[in-house]
Amino acid sequence: MMRRKIWKTLTSLRYPKIFRLQGSLEESQWWSRDQIRELQWSKLKALVAHAYADVPFYRRTWSEIGFHPDDLTPDSFRQLPLLKKQTIKLRADDLVCRELLRNARFNSTGGSTGEPIQFYQDRGFPSIFYAAAFRHNRWSGWRPGDPVLRLWGNPSDLGGAVRQRISRIISGGTTINAFKLSEESFERARHFLETTKPTLLTGYSSAVVAFAEYLGESGRTIEHNLRGIITSAEVLTPEMRRKIQQVFKVRVYDRYGCREVGLIASQCEYGSLHVNDENLLVEYEETTGGLTEIIVTDLNNRVMPFIRYKIGDVGRSSIRNCGCGRGLTVMGEVSGRTTELLLNADGGIISGPALTLVFKDLREVRQVQLFQPRAGELIVRLVRDGGYSHDTEGLILGRLLEIFGARMQIQFEYPDVIASESSGKYRFAISNVHN
Repeated sequence: MMRRKIWKTLTSLRYPKIFRLQGSLEESQWWSRDQIRELQWSKLKALVAHAYADVPFYRRTWSEIGFHPDDLTPDSFRQLPLLKKQTIKLRADDLVCRELLRNARFNSTGGSTGEPIQFYQDRGFPSIFYAAAFRHNRWSGWRPGDPVLRLWGNPSDLGGAVRQRISRIISGGTTINAFKLSEESFERARHFLETTKPTLLTGYSSAVVAFAEYLGESGRTIEHNLRGIITSAEVLTPEMRRKIQQVFKVRVYDRYGCREVGLIASQCEYGSLHVNDENLLVEYEETTGGLTEIIVTDLNNRVMPFIRYKIGDVGRSSIRNCGCGRGLTVMGEVSGRTTELLLNADGGIISGPALTLVFKDLREVRQVQLFQPRAGELIVRLVRDGGYSHDTEGLILGRLLEIFGARMQIQFEYPDVIASESSGKYRFAISNVHN
């Protein structure tokens, strides 16, 4: 009990208002669909008015098509131009509200959907994100302060603030670096499960599958206290889910989100993928190829509004109501980012999503894909953007050699474009060695 109180105090210091926001989300998830739509519409009207008044890009773009916030209706909103990643890269200065920029936080993506971008978010974004994440954690049976085992990316990406480190220590949680998925790291994870007995295991889908396969192939049995497993960052296939549940004997709750707008949708105990409607407006647009692309509007970010943002993933909507009783809309499926496990020079496993961190701060890279044709080799496919130079290649090479080992043979290719597959999926990491 004392540990939970300390954890809550430290978490609220790190993320002000987080528990008030979480409490609000715990309540609103049970609202009717009409009540949630009313909240979305109220937020959307305020956001559109702000963007028109204070963000040069939107004022100019919307004025050119004759749109004014006073004309906003559901139909007129769907006619507004889409915001694309390349536009964010080229027009970033015009996409920010200058008055709010002083207190903004800088963020960036690693290109898991094809194009790395840099952007700004309101200072309160982490509180909003973690409030939604904590709500989803609770769906899995986790309680605030319970220990968590994470199979995640580079620890520096998870935050290095002293208060956050202390919070993890107090809660009893631990993180296994997905850059270095080896027998040693899997044994540390297994030992943590057996000794600390966390209630939740969370991580990259491929990393959790690799851990499950290790336990299954080594014949390990675990006496643990897991109540659920949450996977994210990659498409979770039925076969991946089957492997995980076969080993751990608990339900898997998938989670879909991105750095730009945070948590987009979360799977409930009935298997439905519920949209984070209180914070986002999600649309689905058919392409000429018959695919359905996911379009997202962040209803909270004022410093750099993402309005009708083409996120780069393919999915579909669902009109069905869920047996769980929540009023949140249901996303039918997500067929977006797919990655595979790569091998370092010594044969150790590296989870694809962790490698996106290599490219997250590089404005000079438009698209990226990693391809491993055989053990000991890696091909880096890059679509260059303005400012790319030999020094940029050297920087990327150094980062990759640090991760893969000095003996790894790394080659660079520079295609004009990296196409998605016919399914609409963009594959960030592809391996012919380990599947």
